[in-house]
Order: sequence, then C-alpha cells, then structure tokens
Amino acid sequence: MYFLDSGLTAHLMDLAHPDAASPAQWGMLLETYVAMALQVHAALLEPPARLYHWRAPGGREIDFLLEWQGRLLPVEEVKVQEEVRR
Repeated sequence: MYFLDSGLTAHLMDLAHPDAASPAQWGMLLETYVAMALQVHAALLEPPARLYHWRAPGGREIDFLLEWQGRLLPVEEVKVQEEVRR
C-alpha cells in the first residue's frame, strides 16, 4: 500500500531533515514518489496503462510493472543510495 503524497508521509513520520530517517525509510518514500509519478503517466496514455507490483512466491519482485496495449514494462531498482542521499 502506498500513501499518495510522499511529502505528507515524510511530515507525518517527522522526517524534517535527511538524517532523521534510515535508508529504508527514505527508500519507502522514494518508491511512493515513483509509484505516484508512474500512475500519473499511466493514466495519461491512451488507452490508460495499468500499474502493478509483482512478487514471486520465492520472494523475487519487480518494483513496478506497467501493462499497456498487451505489453509489460518492468521498472526495477528503485533504490536510495547512501552517497546520493547526503
């Protein structure tokens, strides 16, 4: 599940400064931001694309999977890098 606004989520988590959160928390916020941006772009396509998250029973996953006109586009490696965050 994703909150729709990563800025509001950061505020509710009291993350006013970059050092206030762990890389995992920043990763969650980044994935939320990317999910909402992809959802906007998917809705603008004609016909609209569908956005999914995919996880195999063994734990492997694809962060985002766009389905459009019978094609699948995986979007993977939405990650926060420690050196970029600072």
